[in-house]
Amino acid sequence: MDSAANPTSVSAPRIDLDTWRAQVEKELRGADFDATLVKKSLEIGSIQPIYSKLVAAAKEVGNPGQVPFIRGSRAAGGWSNAPRYDIPSAQSVRAAALQDLEGGSHGLWLQLDACARLGLAPDSDMGSEAWGDGGCMVWSLEDWRELLKDVRLDMIDLALDGGANSLCNFASVVAVARERGEDISSARWNLGLDPLGNLARDGFLPLGSRCMMHQVGTSIVWAKENMPNTRPMLVSTEPYHMAGATLAQQIGIMAATFTHYLSLSERLGVPIEDLAAGTGLRLVPGRELFPGIACLRAARAVWTRVLSACGFQQDEIPAPWIHAINSRRTLTRLDPWTNQLRSTSQTLAAVLGGADMITTLAYDEALGQPSSTGRRVARNTQNILAEESHLDQVVDAGGGSYLIESLTESLAQEAWQFFQLIQRKGGMPAALTEGWLEPLLAETRKPLMDAVRTRQQAVTGVSSYPPADQELPEREPYLKQSDEDFVRQWVKTRNPESRCCVLTVAGGFEEIISAAESGIDVFALTEALGDLSGTHCEGPKMTPLPHLRDSAGFEHLYDRAEELRAAGLKPQIYLMTLGSAASAAGRLGFAKQLFTAGGFDLIVGDSLDDLQSHQAAVVCLCGSDESYAGMQAADFAVVKSAGAKFLVIAGNPPDQAESDRWQQAGVNGCVALGCDAITVLTMLQEVYG
Repeated sequence: MDSAANPTSVSAPRIDLDTWRAQVEKELRGADFDATLVKKSLEIGSIQPIYSKLVAAAKEVGNPGQVPFIRGSRAAGGWSNAPRYDIPSAQSVRAAALQDLEGGSHGLWLQLDACARLGLAPDSDMGSEAWGDGGCMVWSLEDWRELLKDVRLDMIDLALDGGANSLCNFASVVAVARERGEDISSARWNLGLDPLGNLARDGFLPLGSRCMMHQVGTSIVWAKENMPNTRPMLVSTEPYHMAGATLAQQIGIMAATFTHYLSLSERLGVPIEDLAAGTGLRLVPGRELFPGIACLRAARAVWTRVLSACGFQQDEIPAPWIHAINSRRTLTRLDPWTNQLRSTSQTLAAVLGGADMITTLAYDEALGQPSSTGRRVARNTQNILAEESHLDQVVDAGGGSYLIESLTESLAQEAWQFFQLIQRKGGMPAALTEGWLEPLLAETRKPLMDAVRTRQQAVTGVSSYPPADQELPEREPYLKQSDEDFVRQWVKTRNPESRCCVLTVAGGFEEIISAAESGIDVFALTEALGDLSGTHCEGPKMTPLPHLRDSAGFEHLYDRAEELRAAGLKPQIYLMTLGSAASAAGRLGFAKQLFTAGGFDLIVGDSLDDLQSHQAAVVCLCGSDESYAGMQAADFAVVKSAGAKFLVIAGNPPDQAESDRWQQAGVNGCVALGCDAITVLTMLQEVYG
């Protein structure tokens, strides 16, 4: 409509970014624009204070459910709420799963222990060290019956993490469903076959590459015929995220891994379109909301680009299925309730990014086995977003946002460049086995770890605003005596018949299922697959990627402080204020947060008599620059003579001359914004032994 003909209509004003910036810089009155308004993201670089169509992505993003799937894989909203179960006891997993399913979750993400993942019997040399490691101990049909009792397999979504041995583990799941008469032909499952991701996590592939190829080909063919909605293959970026990969690197690694799996099509005798349609993605959107949203959108764009490069026509490209999970790197043991905030923002990013399955972590799982309350809060986080916020009725809520569109495009471009780097160096298998990826990730994670160490990247409740005298909730340890008893009894009563299994040359999945139905355990099935390959070949090996947590350094300090207290020592610091309360408040507050993060008890005072009565070995002066300048060498000496073995000052000296004066007066050091907090706190703990 012509605005001149309709005087009530108002045209939206056009924003001139140059004029806007000039006005903003004027309002800043000399303050640096970038330092003040540009957010520095360790995941994605710089985030500008304003975005417009001029700087947003100009690419056609299509509609939800249509190529290039940037706006989502589906034209309708909704997702599957699937908690993670990785505790050793099958009975405990079953109890937690039933509680979650009754409380509103839709599926299970079952992670099995190293024995099951690698086919190592618990009475073998390696298996005796692997049982219960990283997952549930379900090794036979009877164990699976116990775990899945009262769980309707035909009514849930299932994500199975059976490692490189997923086919042998999955056989028992199918066997349980069949003996109960449950029709799982329409189930939307993911079997978790991810050889390269398993190699990165576990360090080797059981029985080698040839056996792995057999599992991949067999599972793709069987699933297409029997469970067409199930994806046997998976590309998980969690091992790389835990080792320090950025969002762009995660997506680039996903593309390189996916490309390698597609390249196996001819050798497997499986159509490439079946491999593509049979592969799911597991991504970690990370700690930041808007980059996390953009991560999932960019991953779908890169997925589409990979398949286009492989010769797929636009109408042939299958929609990607994404399982978005919270970051275990960001979980803390200290002040664990703060994890609820982290999990909520990460879950919201997954929802708004269009994930198909989402896993929200329990706030207390870093302490041991998650509590029922922790699981309830985790599943209800998603329930509230769906049932109360109605986000399950919205598709691509961030679509059209100049910020999100711009971040999506920049992430996709950076991810594609990293993917090309991997390809130039020989592809994803070479990146792992030749050992060049881990040093690259170490270089990537260094800025983040440095930012955490210096408290510039806050870990709330741990390095910033840590609660004093906190009492951590009691949690059952990850491995309990009952788990050890289970292993001992399982080995003692293992059926001799379950130790022997012979597969035919075909080695199809139906034969493996039949063997599982007859009572053959997962270890005998693994052994039989190795025999089928002709030899138990030496598969690829590597040093597993590190499994990091951002807060680990500060948590170690807290543990060390508790050890000092248990030994009868008192790790305490006397904070001596100088000048008026107002002038000392800023640095006093800084010192309280810093030293509490090191597990120290704090005493605040302003007199030498008080200091002497407490006999604190470490004293920190807190005041203004003027109060420090007014102190003479004799004043510093008096403070140290009151019993201080170590004297520090809160704040940096204004110049070199003042620094020299402090040093000559016996000051041992200073603490200020940007100092290496972990190094400083470790040194101060050593004062106490």
